[in-house]
Amino acid sequence: MAASACCCGLPGWLLPAMPVQLRVPRLVRVGSDFSGLDTGIFALKRLQLPVEVSFCSDTDPHCRKLLEAAHKPKCFFDDAEQRKPEDEIPVDVYISTPPCQPWSSQGKRKGLQDPRGRLLKVPLRYTKRHKPRVFLMENVKGLCHRKNKPVLRGIRATLEKLDYRVWLGVLNAVDFQIPQKRQRLFIVAIRKDSCRRPFKWPKKLGKRRLSEALDPMQAADRPGRLPKNQRAKALALAACRKVNKEGIDPRQVPVAIDVGCSQKYATFGIDVSRTLSQARAKTGGFWISSRGRYMTTNEMLKVSGFQSSEMPDWNQHVSKTQLQGMLGNCVPIPLVGCVLQNALYAAGLISKLAPFPV
Repeated sequence: MAASACCCGLPGWLLPAMPVQLRVPRLVRVGSDFSGLDTGIFALKRLQLPVEVSFCSDTDPHCRKLLEAAHKPKCFFDDAEQRKPEDEIPVDVYISTPPCQPWSSQGKRKGLQDPRGRLLKVPLRYTKRHKPRVFLMENVKGLCHRKNKPVLRGIRATLEKLDYRVWLGVLNAVDFQIPQKRQRLFIVAIRKDSCRRPFKWPKKLGKRRLSEALDPMQAADRPGRLPKNQRAKALALAACRKVNKEGIDPRQVPVAIDVGCSQKYATFGIDVSRTLSQARAKTGGFWISSRGRYMTTNEMLKVSGFQSSEMPDWNQHVSKTQLQGMLGNCVPIPLVGCVLQNALYAAGLISKLAPFPV
């Protein structure tokens, strides 16, 4: 029997193969490394997407307790670097947030000379082996600095060689309804055969004031009260005087003051929190001038984008200090959520976009 021919006269078997159109899956499989609180998973759940948490990883046993309670991953790896290839699980969406200390302006900036800096190879190694449809990596803005640009170029080149389209961008949590100034670098990569449409960075959601995230005034609160520690007291007093000169009463308007640093690195935010680091969060966060005290755990949850229903029983799994340290290390939920949603849409893993619920 003669082979069928197309309108151009060529037999069907000589025609170029049509590209496979990948479908929107019923269940989106997600995996993460260096998971921390894994706010990306919280974001996907808030979007009410059908998500299966295939795996998480973190060397902190306290993170493991909280992640297993909150996300119930099918598998948990204590150390992603030591994980064997045969133990890895393929996923549709892969999220990685490697340690940021080697690249942070607040650290020693050793980059690849720091053993933690070399952990950047973990997400690239996993992606080479399993080719997830969406790759998302987050880190500090310092990775973009001139000294580190060869590293950033190397990451992009590796992903492009693996047949991904790559986008890099720096976004600030304060533009996504989070009362915290926290700039973060995102690397989004979408496998070419999955890229339905160009990825676009999310539009800003607007700002939110710190005063909206603070707990109601308590009897123990004393607006204008200063810390007892002499150095902390001097830093708080200096910040309040500067704010007063601008015609703002720090007893009425919350000023979030870093009283745990040296005078050289003194910083504060007027009705907004500065970047909440792990070290600062563990010691109570910032001093709030309109309350005369350090931040509460509930306030730290809010400036990280958590809703009250998302982690109601955290104290059954970890201590207050342990949770606060994790919050100082996490990507605020609306920020990572907006990036993830746009990446999934570009990759054809979801069929439409909706306003992110904050």
